[in-house]
Amino acid sequence: MPKKAGPFFEKTYEISQHFGGNYARYAQFGLAGHNGIDIATPVETSVLAGVSGVILAIGEDVGGYGKYVRIFDGAQNLLVIHAHLNSIAPLIQVGYKVDKANPVGGTGDTGNSTGLHWHGGFADTDGKGNKVNRENGYDGWRDPEETNFMTLTLFKTAIQGEAPLPSPIDAPPPPKIVPAGVTPPPYQPTHAGQTVSHLGNSFRSDDGRYWIFQGSDAERAKAADATKARELAQAEANAVDAGVYLQKSNLLEPFMDINKNASDYGLADAEAVIIRGPYKATIYSDYRGGGEIIATYNGQGTYVLPPKRVGSVKAEVILPPEPEPLPDIAILPTRTTEGQYVPEKITTPLPKDQRQPGDWSGATGPTHRDIYNLIMGPTAAWTKKKAPTHSDIYNILAP
Repeated sequence: MPKKAGPFFEKTYEISQHFGGNYARYAQFGLAGHNGIDIATPVETSVLAGVSGVILAIGEDVGGYGKYVRIFDGAQNLLVIHAHLNSIAPLIQVGYKVDKANPVGGTGDTGNSTGLHWHGGFADTDGKGNKVNRENGYDGWRDPEETNFMTLTLFKTAIQGEAPLPSPIDAPPPPKIVPAGVTPPPYQPTHAGQTVSHLGNSFRSDDGRYWIFQGSDAERAKAADATKARELAQAEANAVDAGVYLQKSNLLEPFMDINKNASDYGLADAEAVIIRGPYKATIYSDYRGGGEIIATYNGQGTYVLPPKRVGSVKAEVILPPEPEPLPDIAILPTRTTEGQYVPEKITTPLPKDQRQPGDWSGATGPTHRDIYNLIMGPTAAWTKKKAPTHSDIYNILAP
C-alpha cells in the first residue's frame, strides 16, 4: 500500500525541480541525482509537517540542507526531511510529536541552495527511523511522485480543523556517556556477537557495525562473581532439607510446606527455631503474621525462642545483593579531518550531505562505491546504479 504524505502548503506553488536528474550538481554528495522534490516559494512561506510523527532532528547544514527538520512517521516507517528553511517553528523540538497540519518552519534559501525554495525528501525506514536501501544511488531517498511508493499531496485543497500542538513524547532516558579514558578497539567489528577486551575494558557488537561498551574487565568479573553467589544461594535455598523448622520436646517439625511457604501449624510450645540454608525467620505472636514480632533470626543455625507463645512464622530466602548494572553504551564511528573514522560515541552515522570526498559512507565502513570514488576522484566518480564490484576496483588498481 502506498504511503501518504501532505499537504505541505496552504496555497499552490510551482514545482521547481522533480526527483532525479542533474547528476553533475549532486555528484559532490555521492548521489546519482536530485534526491527530493523542490517547491519555489516566497521567503518564510509556512511549511506544514505533512506527516504525523516524531521530530528526529533539527539543525543547520551550511554546505548541504541548510536549516532542516527531520520527521519520522512510525506508523508508515517513513522519514521526511524539510530542508533549506529560513526559520524553524518555536515548538519544533527534537523528541516532540507533531500532527501533519503543524507548521514546522518557513521556507528560505539556506545551505547549498540556488534560490528560495522548499526541499522535501522522503525515505523508507526501519522501525527506529533509520533509512533503508541506502545503496539505491540516492542514499535511501525515493521519488515521492512514484505512485507505488507514495500518495503525495503537496498543497491544501480544503480548510482543515485545528491540529493539536506539537508536544514532547514520553521523555527518553538521558543519553549514556562513555567514561573518560575509555578507548574502544581501533577497528570495526567483524561480525555480530563479537566480544573483545581492549585496554582493560569489555566491548561487544550486536550487529557487527559498532561497539557497545560493557564496563571494565574488573567490573564484569565482579558482576559475574555476584551473579554466581546469588545462584549458589538460591540453589541452597531450594535444597530438599533447607528451610525453617520448629523444635519442641526433641521433636523437629517444619514451619514450611513442600513449596517452602511458611506454615502456621504445630507452633504451640515451640522451644527453638532451626534454620537450614540461606533463610530469615520472623516470629509473630499471632496467626498469619499478626500481633507483635517476637524475634527475627538470620542465617543457618539453631535459635532458642523467648518464653512466648508463637503464633506464626514468616520465612524468607536471603540472597547476596544483585550485581551493579553494567554500562551498555553504543559507540559509533565519526569523521575526522583526515577523512577517516575513529570510534567515538555519536547517536547516528554521519549524514550523507555532511560528508567530504573520501569519507566513509556510514557506520558500516566504506562501500565499494566509496573506495572507487576515492581512487578515481569526483570527476570520474562511479555513476551506475549498481555498486562497483571487487573486479571493478581491482582493474583500476592493477598496473
